[in-house]
Amino acid sequence: VCAQQAGGRGRGGSGEAGEAGGAAAARTAADAAAPLHRLEYAAQLEQKQHFVEKALRRLPREMQVAARSDTQRERWRMPWLSQERLNQRHGLPCPVAPVLPAAATHGYRNKCEFTIGRDEDGSVAVGFTLGTVRERKHVVGRADGVPTVSAEMLAAARRAQAVLAESPLPPYDKVSHEGFWRAMLARQSFAHADGPPELLLCVAVQAAGLPEEQVASELARLREAFVAPLDPPVRLSLAVRRGAPPGEYKHAGEPAEAEGVETVLGREYIEETLLGLSFRISPDAFFQVNTLGAESLLTLLRAQCSLGPDSVLLDVCCGTGTIGLAMARSVKRVIGIESNAQAVADAAANAARNGITNAEFICAKAEQATRQVLERLTPSELDSLVAIVDPPRAGLHPDVVKALRRCAPLRRLLFVACHAPAFVTNAVSFCRPTSPSFAGVPFELVQAWPIDLFPHTPHCELVTLLERSDLVAEREAAQEAAQAAKQAQAVQTQAAEAASTPTDAAEGGAVGAAAAEGALGAPEESALSRAISSAQAVVASAASVPAGEAEGAAHDHKQHAAQRPLLAEADGAKV
Repeated sequence: VCAQQAGGRGRGGSGEAGEAGGAAAARTAADAAAPLHRLEYAAQLEQKQHFVEKALRRLPREMQVAARSDTQRERWRMPWLSQERLNQRHGLPCPVAPVLPAAATHGYRNKCEFTIGRDEDGSVAVGFTLGTVRERKHVVGRADGVPTVSAEMLAAARRAQAVLAESPLPPYDKVSHEGFWRAMLARQSFAHADGPPELLLCVAVQAAGLPEEQVASELARLREAFVAPLDPPVRLSLAVRRGAPPGEYKHAGEPAEAEGVETVLGREYIEETLLGLSFRISPDAFFQVNTLGAESLLTLLRAQCSLGPDSVLLDVCCGTGTIGLAMARSVKRVIGIESNAQAVADAAANAARNGITNAEFICAKAEQATRQVLERLTPSELDSLVAIVDPPRAGLHPDVVKALRRCAPLRRLLFVACHAPAFVTNAVSFCRPTSPSFAGVPFELVQAWPIDLFPHTPHCELVTLLERSDLVAEREAAQEAAQAAKQAQAVQTQAAEAASTPTDAAEGGAVGAAAAEGALGAPEESALSRAISSAQAVVASAASVPAGEAEGAAHDHKQHAAQRPLLAEADGAKV
């Protein structure tokens, strides 16, 4: 539960900086749920930047390890991972932006999972686990003082704590696997302009083996306690879950019981607003735990997708459809894939409530559905395909990576990672050379953006842009050609100016050529240096060669610079 409090959906975040303050050594609930809360926020960001960069620096090494098992190791010598480029980026495989700070650092979580147990004094506590099962103790610290918890959620935890303290049924103990009251999930809306926020509580109980009359009586007493208003005020809903909460380990010795969620007060979901869209969120559906941070994430994704009216967006691990729906009005079609049936139902409802008709959501495991979806797309849809993947903490299933690589028209991919080391593992598969198992042109890492969605915790979201290596080569060739043409034009201009003064023509031409070469640094055997050499020749004969012919020579070198990386790619394919 501590890990889920920090990240949600088992998506703890991209980093574990400062893990020494983890749950096993925690003294307070704040230390357990917000291990970095004693640090200044600037220092927290510095730690997260360090952790993300440290994880990304593993990629070149992981690629080398994978290459050792390949008999054709020369295929792994990729320009973007050359030692020269790595040295320029201080060992990083791509440029990494500074961590984007959170808009709010306190009380920002829209989802908290509270453990119900006993504190060190033996009193009932609703908060966060301090002791671990391996230590043969189950100690829960109260939620008071945890900076990530909102005032509304804290008031609800205190109310539940008071009710359960008077219950004849004990809280659940994770060591003995006995007890009735297990956990309380809280979900809260933040973007609310029409009154107090919504707050949905879902209390999990272990009722197997108990008389149904006693269970019903205790649940009715709980419901009655929450009819009275909370302070601060909320629009409250209450549900009861029978059985272990999702993601919590269920001991083999626990008695079986009919599991399910029953709403006993209010409604079974809350509504949240993101970027002008309304979202329905049920208890178990995935939704970014930081509402303001989610808006920053969506804004970044929209800016980097390069979407157009003909684009088809594939949203893998789409949750309640947040990413796809936020971009639906900018594209032709959105296809979301999600394994959680309730999340898919929420996504469909979210599309309907926002009047979005060009989005469909498929309930299936990503490793099963991704290839099928890609095979159903028309050639024109494939040509305009963009993919965003937002997997759980463990990363993408290998079959999903292979299906995306195999889809040749897919040239740009945005990866939203909540655990940077898991992303690096996936990146090796995306970027390794083409082989029978990994078909398709490999991807390259182009840019990375860390985003702090989890202040006071060690976790950090990481967005990365991957592009096919031939697309990157085309862009770099075009940039080289454009710069070569610009430099040649500058040299020609200087030569023309020098030629206008006959006595200084030769001297001026030489100075112009030297200036152009100096602006580029030491000459290297590249398309750009060859363009400069040719420009120098143009300068030497500027007085006798007409301007039109000089321009033609510069144009020829521009074309040669653009073709060279593509010829190299073709040679690599032959190898």
